[in-house]
Amino acid sequence: NLLVLVSIYSATAYGRGRTRIWVPATVVTELALMYLRLRVEVLYGSTTLLAWAMGERPGPAVSKNGSPAAIAGGILAVSAICCTCALVLGGWRRVSGSSILLLQEREEALRQGEAQRRRLAGNAERARIGADIQAEVSATL
Repeated sequence: NLLVLVSIYSATAYGRGRTRIWVPATVVTELALMYLRLRVEVLYGSTTLLAWAMGERPGPAVSKNGSPAAIAGGILAVSAICCTCALVLGGWRRVSGSSILLLQEREEALRQGEAQRRRLAGNAERARIGADIQAEVSATL
């Protein structure tokens, strides 16, 4: 499904913090489940894992175009390559910093840093003025 590749790319390129961490794990899990489904289909003829678990086992799959295991392996390999490409391209897009969302995120982080520096500078100035006043009062007394 092409939308899965778009989702993987988008989550990798534009996702925040923990979202990007879970995308590769989710892709690996999806590929493992796909392998199990294809394996069950080739060995037992069941089209889904649930049907196989419920006891539907019509028999091994037969194909006119080649061995079912080779076809299943090819499907799995193409899926793995496409998912890996979506992950890599999304990561590259994120690292290159050419996304508007990423630039906005960086601008927001810079503004927050600037506001924090202003607060710290204000606090330091107030502390200095307080120390000066205290020194003048103690010198006068």
